[in-house]
Amino acid sequence: MTSRKMETKLVDNIRDSLAADGVVSRTPELTWRPTFNCNSRCGGCSYWKKNTGLFPAERIDSLVQEMAQLETGECLLIGGEPTLHPEFSHMVSQLRASSIRVVLFTNMMFEQEQIYEAVRGGGVNTIISSLDSHDPATHNRLRGRPDAFDRLVETLAAVRTGDYPFLALNTVVSSANYHPGFVPRVIERALTLKAGYLAFSLMDFVNDCRERRNQSKADRRLSPADFNCFLREFRDAKSEGLGLILASNPDLSYVADGHGRAYRWYKRGQYGMPLYATLPCWESWNGVNILPNGDVYPCLSTILTPRYRLGNILDRSLIEVVNDAPALRYRTGRLKHPWPVCVFCKDCQTKNVRLTRLAGIDGEMCRPEPLRIVGS
Repeated sequence: MTSRKMETKLVDNIRDSLAADGVVSRTPELTWRPTFNCNSRCGGCSYWKKNTGLFPAERIDSLVQEMAQLETGECLLIGGEPTLHPEFSHMVSQLRASSIRVVLFTNMMFEQEQIYEAVRGGGVNTIISSLDSHDPATHNRLRGRPDAFDRLVETLAAVRTGDYPFLALNTVVSSANYHPGFVPRVIERALTLKAGYLAFSLMDFVNDCRERRNQSKADRRLSPADFNCFLREFRDAKSEGLGLILASNPDLSYVADGHGRAYRWYKRGQYGMPLYATLPCWESWNGVNILPNGDVYPCLSTILTPRYRLGNILDRSLIEVVNDAPALRYRTGRLKHPWPVCVFCKDCQTKNVRLTRLAGIDGEMCRPEPLRIVGS
């Protein structure tokens, strides 16, 4: 969902940083996790089990000031459920006062009136939420809350005026919710909610992208037949102005060779683009992930894996952390040595290919080397 304007900033940032031996003076996009606490109980997520505390309130103002110094244009507030942080409203007001766009990833189950006030009235630019099924009962079951669907609908109606804030929805597809006809019915429900964007992710991606495996993976992934049925529905979907994306490159090793035309379609064009094993990762030029305890990681796929930790902003400033030795090693090392966590994120790979081309970077570090999938 990177805008053309933001894309231009990222490209400029890459060029300037490469000319300065990896040092960055800007972080155009940044992810901030105020808490891992959550009031949903989703079966495919374990964050709500962590209860790792809250980002220190006394560090909020100075962190936002450091973001502004790094010319951060957009901040994604995510959790857990970020609105559970007692200072959530203050975070939003500080970010907006610094002209930083706010993207809120939320389950829409707000617990205080002040959260509604912070979101509506221009406080939040984009809302990202989950729609696990067109069927309310299935959505509730997967979210672990009997009121999850009703709260989603009611809260959206309470905080949006027309199409603002922009609404993006994500649907995780698994054997727990998929059935023939699923895709068009989810699209219909998303249009009813006045969403502007709908992303489908497959359960394999959700479980694998962080090098961790949920025990439910084998039980929840689609059968080969259902996978091909899903692809046919996605390929033939009529979205009526709703932006659609298949936001993952799942592990297809269990899908038999040549299993249907839809599978072959998936492996061509936009969704079959080879994953570049030696493609530079631009995420550390783009921004970083800040956790509730102040730890800083390069991206979503690396969080909570200690060897990828860049530093802690409770000990040092954000500006120092993003240019300290671990971050510099990460940037230079990632030019030729990708991590296993990177091969699953289609959204990330697509962005990296585009940014590489726009930046005019070539040579050995961009040599294409497709990921080989069993049965391909």
